Amino acid sequence: MRDTVRLFGSAPIPAHFPPFTALADYESCSRERVAAIMRNTRRMASVLSVACGEAPCVSVFQHGLYLTLSPMGNPDIDEARSLAGALSGELERNGLPVRHAGSFGFDFVAIEWFHGSSSPRNLIRVAASDLPPGLADRIAQGIATWWSRGMSATTRSSRASCSTVRPNANIS
Repeated sequence: MRDTVRLFGSAPIPAHFPPFTALADYESCSRERVAAIMRNTRRMASVLSVACGEAPCVSVFQHGLYLTLSPMGNPDIDEARSLAGALSGELERNGLPVRHAGSFGFDFVAIEWFHGSSSPRNLIRVAASDLPPGLADRIAQGIATWWSRGMSATTRSSRASCSTVRPNANIS
């Protein structure tokens, strides 16, 4: 049963898709891919943390496969979903490999709403991919720019400023 659950997308990494799991090359590829996803998550978190300044609006999960961004207040699911769609849509229109999608392990960065596991809040989840590091950095910069443009000019130094996002913000 455990393997069946994995096959249906609970842990979509290459090693979980048979019949290739018995091949050493495929196992090696899977390890490298997961390592790249984790590395890109850390890189993106670093860029986004700088953009947020002192306000802790970025959280990286222990497994390192994705991070979350905390919108201001307590958005309902529809509002969080709308923010995720606006952010991913803007990045995608700018030619970046980003999609409004759940889960992780794709060949693109997936952005979706996410119900916080440690707090009862709706967040924005950013699932990094195994893209080249420079491309992951460009995506992180795009997210940071979009996020920053949503901040109120009068409260840039507060937690709320880091977390306030307008769905129609643009990226240059």
